[in-house]
Order: sequence, then structure tokens, then C-alpha cells
Amino acid sequence: MTATTTSSAGPPPVPPSSQPPTAPRRAVLLAAGVGVGAAAVVPSGPPGIGLVLLGLVGGALVLRVSGARLTGWRAVHAGAAALLLCSAAVRDADWVVALALLGATAAASLALAPARGWPAVLAGPFAVLRTLPAATGWLLHGVRTAAPGVRQATPALRGAALTAVLLAVFVPLLYTADAAFAAVLHAVVPDLTAIESLPVRVVVGLAAAVATGAALMLLVWPRPGPVVRPPSRLARRAEWLPPLLVLNGLLASFLAVQGSVLLGGADHVLRTAGVTYSSYLHEGFWQLVVVTGLVLLVVAAGARWAPRTARPLLGGLCCLALLVDVSAFSRLHLYVEAYGLTRLRLLVGATVLQLGAVLLLVLIAGLVARRSGLVDWLPHAVALSGCVVLLGLTAIDPDARIAHSGLERGDRADLAYLSTLSVDAVPVLDWLPEPARSCVLPRALPDAPWTSANLARARAADVLAQRPAGACVHLPG
Repeated sequence: MTATTTSSAGPPPVPPSSQPPTAPRRAVLLAAGVGVGAAAVVPSGPPGIGLVLLGLVGGALVLRVSGARLTGWRAVHAGAAALLLCSAAVRDADWVVALALLGATAAASLALAPARGWPAVLAGPFAVLRTLPAATGWLLHGVRTAAPGVRQATPALRGAALTAVLLAVFVPLLYTADAAFAAVLHAVVPDLTAIESLPVRVVVGLAAAVATGAALMLLVWPRPGPVVRPPSRLARRAEWLPPLLVLNGLLASFLAVQGSVLLGGADHVLRTAGVTYSSYLHEGFWQLVVVTGLVLLVVAAGARWAPRTARPLLGGLCCLALLVDVSAFSRLHLYVEAYGLTRLRLLVGATVLQLGAVLLLVLIAGLVARRSGLVDWLPHAVALSGCVVLLGLTAIDPDARIAHSGLERGDRADLAYLSTLSVDAVPVLDWLPEPARSCVLPRALPDAPWTSANLARARAADVLAQRPAGACVHLPG
């Protein structure tokens, strides 16, 4: 009977040993190759096609070497990570690319770590980060195993590594401290660009190599995620129904007042609230965003501990919170219509949309759970919704949108702010009349290697090549 049970259950998902299997030679070589590639590409210039190729090829080789197959939600998260990574080949705005790359890193980590349930999904984006210390030892052990002679040469290798680190730190400092010493170095080494950036390249290369090792380690030695205990519900309705009823009534009354105020227009706002139109739209917005987030926490607690009879109230609370989120978005829209679009307002709008998406998913999960009780997809769907919002933010070309919003304001446009936008906005700002055009557009794009090439910089270069920006005498307005 015991043998039959063990056979039907299959092999355990985790090796019985507390230590991972030895890193194969292919894993060590791949980690070293990715590290060298990252050291050559990342510090050379702004993110571009080189970083995209490095990430896509490195990810494909990680799957190839590990022999793992990503299926189900893991494949979905991996696809989202690849799409977010490609933003570096399309956009130039550093804040947009940074958010997209951060989302790509989190999605890729979630795809590598087997995750099921809220605790595991919430921890998934940090799986690679948590594995870095273990991956370092794993790779070093693999180096010693793959090359037995390395053990005898370990002291010499450590000395060489320490020498390289000391040179990487002290040479750039001494080079910039004295012109005569710098001249001597120029005579010995004509091109000192690599030496100047050597410390950064060493750090980036080591970090990329260890991160690649962590990704491989997660695939070849998957460890169990956090243990998910079944929720224990509080059976007494008196503990949940009164607060949920009061909160539903409070939100409903707020929305009733909010609707009458906003439908009355700006004049009604001034008469009713006794504040300026700007302060009314700006000050109340953040409170509404916080209310929406707190409602999500209440719903999460209710879904875990409240009795089933409280589910209709939780659903109503989600609907009301969704209307509050719509109210916050309407305030933001009115504020943008009156004062123009900025990067902060775009980020805030994306946050509001993300909260609304989460509320919709929770509502759908509640309906599904009422029929079948299966909502295992909800944590992954919430994580994926964040990637979708970031992809949408990248797709709308934020800096170009901001530039277009500024041009629509005519003489009220903040040219000083528009001049701080990235080259994503160059095709739009090209429509400005002189002398504003020459004061807002860059006269030339900075030199960058081919690894930093992307679509936005190519378009900006074409615009400036056809109509170069002149000298700016003074910024109009």
C-alpha cells in the first residue's frame, strides 16, 4: 500500500539533499559569458538594442542550458518580461525605460520561481535576488569541479582577482588626480576609456554573472515556495457585517456628494467647497487613491477571514471602491485638462488604472469563486496587470504625449519644462515655431555606441538632420 502511494505521487519536487546539484560546466560558461556581455554593453551608454539582445539571448540560453520548460503562468510572465525588456529598443525617456526594465526583472524572476498562491507570487519577483548568495557559491563550486586544476591555482587566482580590483579602484583615482600621471598613462595606453569605466564594468559583469547563475539555479534546483495555510474564517457575522455595512454606506454617501459636485462644474465646486478649482482637484486626489488601496486591504482580509455570508458586502465594497477610483481618475483628467500633462501626472494616472484593474480582477474572482470556488489565477493575474500597465505606459510614448499636451496649451505652454523631455518628444516639438523650437530641441544628440541605438533616437536624429536646431538666444515666455 505504501509503495503504491509513493509510485502514484511521483518523484518529490525538491531533491532530498539540502545542497543543490553541482553547477555543470555549461552553466559556469554561460554565467561568465553573460557577465562579459553585460560588462561590455551596460556601461557603454544608455539602454538600447544591445541590452535587449543581451537579455533575450541570455534568457533563451538559460532555458536551453537548464533544460527547463516554462508553461502556464510562468510562460506568460516570461513573455511579459521579454516585451517590457524591448522598451529599451523603442523609447529614450529614462524614467519610462527604468520602470519597464524594473518590471521586466520582476516578471522574469516570477517566471523562474515556481509560485502558487499569494505568498509565493508576492515573493516571486524577489526570487533571483534571494538566490544570489547561494548562486555565488554554486558557481564557484562548479568552477572547481569542472576544472580540477583550479583548486591548486585558487590562491593565484584570488591574488589576480584582488590585483584587478585594486587596479580598477586606484588607477582611475590617480589618473584624475594628476595631469602628469595621466599623460604617462596616455603614452602607455592610448585609449583609457576602458580603464576609466573599469570599476563599473567589473561590478556590472560580476552582478550579471551571479544573476545568471541564480536564474539557472532556480530552474535546475527549484525550492518550495512559502507554505500556504487554508484560511481560518471567523464564523460570527456580528464581527464583520456591521463594519462592512458602515463602510459601504460611507462610500456610497461620498460618491453621491462627489457626483453632484463634479457634475456641477467648476463654478459649483468653488461655491460648494469654498476652495480654488486647482486645490479641490489636487488635494482630494491622493486621499481617494489611499481610500481605494485601503479598501483592497479590507477586501483581502474579508476574503480570508470573514464568513461566506459577508461576500455580497465585500463585492459591493469592491464596486464602490471602483467608483471611487473612477472619481480619482476624473479629478486627474480635469486637472490635466486645466493645467497640462506632466510625467508625475502620467505616473499617477497609471497607478490609478492599476488599482482599478486589481479591483476588477477581484470582482471577477469573487464571481468565479461563488460558482466554482477556484481562484488560483488571481495572484498571477494581478501581477500580470502591473506588467500590462507598464506596457501601456511605454506604448503611449509618454514624453511625446506631454509635448503634445504642452503644444495644445499654445502661449501657456511651459517651454522650460518641455525642454527637459527626452528625445522621444523631438518629432512633436519640431512643430514649434522659432525661436521656441531652437530653445527646446537639442542641437545634437550625444555620441553613443551601436548598443545604445533605438527607434526614438533614430527618429530624433532624422528630424535634427533635416532641420537642425539653431542657437537659443532666450527662452520665449
